[in-house]
Amino acid sequence: MVGGEIFVPKIPSMKLVDLFEALVPKAQRRVVGIRPGEKIHEALLTETEVRHSLELQDYYLVLPEQSEIFNIKSRFSKYFEMGAPLAGGFVYTSNSNSRWLTPGDLQALIRNLEL
Repeated sequence: MVGGEIFVPKIPSMKLVDLFEALVPKAQRRVVGIRPGEKIHEALLTETEVRHSLELQDYYLVLPEQSEIFNIKSRFSKYFEMGAPLAGGFVYTSNSNSRWLTPGDLQALIRNLEL
């Protein structure tokens, strides 16, 4: 880390109904609909942030916007060598993710944590 950058890990998404199924499979559920202020999907990297972001192997890197103030190219040169700029229009949101956890996947992760 150089300082001033934000790391966004490439992690799988999971449907809320699958989360409930993994944690409390026999629980009774009642669908009440979306509530005021509630989001359906999480935006982890917005179209605005993409303009000053890089894609690396395991994460996205959001650099400071003020490139002339922060001397971005030289200060963060190691990241430019490791990754590539993102294409315009790209967004990283929970619903556009290509990796998804199933209830069984989450249960396996929890079992591994308990060991």
